[in-house]
Amino acid sequence: MFICVILVVTLTRLDVGTATDRVRLSLHGSGASFPTRLYIEWMAAFKAYRGTSVQLSMTYEPVGSGQGLAMLLDDRQTVHYAGAVAIIVNLPGIPSLNLSQGLLVGIYNGTYTSWSDPDIKSLNPGVDLPKAPIRVVVRTDTSGTTEIFSRALSTTYDHVCFSHGLDESEDGTRSWNSTDHWLSGRTSLGVSGVVAAVRYSIAYISQLATRQLGLTQSMLTNRDGHMVAPSLDAVQTVVNSRTGQFDAHFNTDLVDSKGTLSYPIVAYTYLVIRMKTMKNCDSAKELYKYIKWLVTDEKAKYLCRENGMVPLDDVLSEKVKRGEYCCRQNTYKS
Repeated sequence: MFICVILVVTLTRLDVGTATDRVRLSLHGSGASFPTRLYIEWMAAFKAYRGTSVQLSMTYEPVGSGQGLAMLLDDRQTVHYAGAVAIIVNLPGIPSLNLSQGLLVGIYNGTYTSWSDPDIKSLNPGVDLPKAPIRVVVRTDTSGTTEIFSRALSTTYDHVCFSHGLDESEDGTRSWNSTDHWLSGRTSLGVSGVVAAVRYSIAYISQLATRQLGLTQSMLTNRDGHMVAPSLDAVQTVVNSRTGQFDAHFNTDLVDSKGTLSYPIVAYTYLVIRMKTMKNCDSAKELYKYIKWLVTDEKAKYLCRENGMVPLDDVLSEKVKRGEYCCRQNTYKS
């Protein structure tokens, strides 16, 4: 199972007043750090949408996908939206950079150590690359972004699992170990802060985070040999190429997809919902309304695209709506 992002959701009925009072409910999520802004915008929009019917308290903790997953007791996974992992650089005076996936592997395994390496210069004709060491930045916390990125490196690395500098835990999640080879930060915000502060650095973060921070993104060669930026159109192309290719748990692999316009490091994100603690199915119905709104409402889809993410198509949205969300009961017609 390949999980990009974890969102752990619990919903608790606080009280029910008189017939004229609104029900007060609380929804809490935790998980990936990179989509925090999008979740905040979604929560505000949904609270406005449901304001006349229920009094909602909605919070989200950006603790990272790994920690979000560790909080689960029992879960149901449902696909959410798709996004890209971007390669960001801090090269003063250089607004854009071209890299191949092979170069990216070499940078992260220590083969390439200077920005003026002939192999890097060959992909960037006319660009005055500095004679400076490459400062590699990684995430120290377990994260879906690291899982996607290491999966992409493995795909390029002759389909051998890329493991240079990575430790794997008992649950299969991977994180970077301590080494002098790189700098490090926690969460997407921490990593992007290091890149912004350190000249000649490179890192991987979500494309959403790069849009928010205005960092320089590298273009990457895709499977068909074309140089592609992590744009909304490039992610949409990947999603379209894999339409309907899901297993029973909505799992599919979007990394290194075919297509002239396909960006090579793309994945779906997922909502993972606690089931054992969801005892009140009246409350679960409100959670269902939120999930239905996320995958069908035009405002929710607009906010998704504005933040550089690709929403689900109508067919997949319908499958998500028909899921079970409380005590193994289906809330589809609630």
